[in-house]
Amino acid sequence: MMKLMSLLGLMLLSGYGLAADDSALVKQKLVAQVPELKDATVLPTPVSSVYSVQQGAFIFYASSDAKYVFRGQLLSLVDKRNLTEESIMKFREAEFNKLADKDTMIYMPSNGKYTHTITVFTDVDCQYCQKLHAQLPQALAAGIRVRYVFFPRSGIDTPSFNKAVHAWCNQQAPGELEQMMKGEMPSKLMTCVNPIAKHFDLATSLGLQGTPSILLVDGTLIPGLVPVEDLIKLVKGIK
Repeated sequence: MMKLMSLLGLMLLSGYGLAADDSALVKQKLVAQVPELKDATVLPTPVSSVYSVQQGAFIFYASSDAKYVFRGQLLSLVDKRNLTEESIMKFREAEFNKLADKDTMIYMPSNGKYTHTITVFTDVDCQYCQKLHAQLPQALAAGIRVRYVFFPRSGIDTPSFNKAVHAWCNQQAPGELEQMMKGEMPSKLMTCVNPIAKHFDLATSLGLQGTPSILLVDGTLIPGLVPVEDLIKLVKGIK
């Protein structure tokens, strides 16, 4: 990503432009300068001569002549919409729908019935994740199903990653993850076939910056720890 941003910075200094106001040509000229954008989606925006360039959860904007690019939120003052966030939410929702239940660690309400689902990107070494985990019973009691996806912030093949693998491999051991979420780590870590690397890649593609990160089914992202009462209201759409 840093390489991409550096290349984009160089583009701002270039005088290479376009004669036509067309998204296909805008992309062509952008890719000529930044080949990493070959898979990006380029679309017109409501702003004349400004195009959105989206690669995963990463969005920036380009002028129609491809001489200038900029980052920021595109807001519609007419209907009070954040057009940038809406595009990112659509991407998150699509990625969310690809995540099968079997590839997550699921907590169900005790009666087996739920009205809402949240997906929590967590890290067993994250203190705020541990605090959120302690609040799970209240969320479950409110009819919220919780899917855990592991996002060891230190990266793949690190101590945090290996702890996440151990937690995944011991789902059938009552209280194992609960003990880890209290900071009590096992002396010996187990391993097995697991999706933790895929979890990490998904979190990266979604542009997540920290843990816990809570994703709703519509792509709404709730970053960080929030009081469980507020979380329940957000999930259920209570103002």
